[in-house]
Amino acid sequence: MSIKLLTDIFFFYQHSKFFVNQFPKKLKKPEKEFNLTTDEKIIAFLDNTLLTNGKKGVLFTNRGLHSNLIGQDKGFILWEDFKKVQNISAEKSTIYIDHISLDIQLSNYPVGKFVHLLEKIKEFLLIDPYKLNELANKNKKPIFEKGTDLLEETCSIFEKEQLGHFTAERFTTGPNIQNKKINKFIKKFPIEISDHHFIAFLDTTVFKSGAEGIAIGKSGVYFSESSLTIYLPWDILSRTHFNLKEDILEIFDEHTIFHLQNAVIKPENIYALITEIQNLTK
Repeated sequence: MSIKLLTDIFFFYQHSKFFVNQFPKKLKKPEKEFNLTTDEKIIAFLDNTLLTNGKKGVLFTNRGLHSNLIGQDKGFILWEDFKKVQNISAEKSTIYIDHISLDIQLSNYPVGKFVHLLEKIKEFLLIDPYKLNELANKNKKPIFEKGTDLLEETCSIFEKEQLGHFTAERFTTGPNIQNKKINKFIKKFPIEISDHHFIAFLDTTVFKSGAEGIAIGKSGVYFSESSLTIYLPWDILSRTHFNLKEDILEIFDEHTIFHLQNAVIKPENIYALITEIQNLTK
């Protein structure tokens, strides 16, 4: 089984409390909360707590699916067994995997979308190993392998185009990014941010505090607001579907939305920049 291909599936199903490759900063010992073995690698996690403390939820690893939910015993399904599952369905906030039930109400994750994710995982697990090998070896060429000069130039041009009395300090690049703002953004982001150098930053807060917005790093793009936190590495962003509906940016689908009404810069201009950046990754 290709862990990279499985991980890619999870990236396309991110949501406000659904994290890929990393765990919420608040939880220091996931292996204790979910009875992980020493050889298990965390791939994705759906937090099912009010305060996103990571102590309850559904955890996906290289071995299978772990659950630790309020009022339920801890559960675990090996991927080998998951292949044989006959029924994946939902009723209200409860997901059913054959005889196993998972109540994910506190995660605020769209139930239908979670069912679709589980179906996608099963479909992936049933792929012929030879075909899986072909997929794993496809498009291995790293994006921006020769540097991010063109990306930086694209963002710099956009910054100059948006300069104005009301748009000042809304979109900044390189040395113009205020440390105070970006540090606030990083602090509020629920998982560790691997980028230490940012190419550009769009502040979407009302009072230009920097706590929410879109940060463009060397490895990908970070979206963060009170109701959504998403990280898109370049190879995922290159295949992500974006759609603009007035001042709402849809990422993946209509269930995953990012609000642009406080960015001051016209939403269609921000959308055009994202599309241009996406084209650079292809």
